[in-house]
Amino acid sequence: MAIGKYLVVLMTLCFSLSFVQSHMMMNHPSVWGISSRRGGMEVPLNSRTNNWFMGGARKDTTQFLTLNAGGSVSVPVTCGEAVGRVNEAPSVCANDRNALHGGGGCALSISYKTNPGQNDFTIFSVNHNCPNNFNPVSFSIPRNLPACQQCVCAWTWIPSETASADEMYMNGFNCRVVSQTTGRVTGGPRLTYFAVPGSRNPGFRPRYNNPRTGIRNGAQQITVGQ
Repeated sequence: MAIGKYLVVLMTLCFSLSFVQSHMMMNHPSVWGISSRRGGMEVPLNSRTNNWFMGGARKDTTQFLTLNAGGSVSVPVTCGEAVGRVNEAPSVCANDRNALHGGGGCALSISYKTNPGQNDFTIFSVNHNCPNNFNPVSFSIPRNLPACQQCVCAWTWIPSETASADEMYMNGFNCRVVSQTTGRVTGGPRLTYFAVPGSRNPGFRPRYNNPRTGIRNGAQQITVGQ
């Protein structure tokens, strides 16, 4: 009897672990940690572990994602198994459907500081249809997003409440803004953190696809100063 119960518990644990490991990430060479960590970039944020701000990664790449003000940018959002295989993501991730967690919406945010802290980011674009079945996701860029040669951006995702536990994902990446506008972002939706152990729950879920949050789909309204 004891052995039987042990086997049941073990099987349940294995199933749970496989469920937990099914997640999504931004899959682009500009993402911090994608080249050096070789995995683990799709783990939910936890301030009580190394997997906290920026997913626990540090800048380890010189690659940039270019953002054209007034245009749009295509961002690969895939399962972790497809790192370095973006074009193959739909097939590589086909057996990992649970990784989508019902969507929920994703956001892109930016900081004009070279070494930003967790409270230094402003959301500039949201796509409610993200993740999108392991396909690239398009984000609209505000027309007045100021030019920047070496900024730090972040991709964040809060899954649907109907398909996952309370959790949040974050990847930091190098970004460059091509724009006729100069200065820095001084106003707009601030990046806040949802359901991160050890931090305050800031609002409704899913935060990026919920009318109550005031964060709309598409390019966000931002203000710019010098």
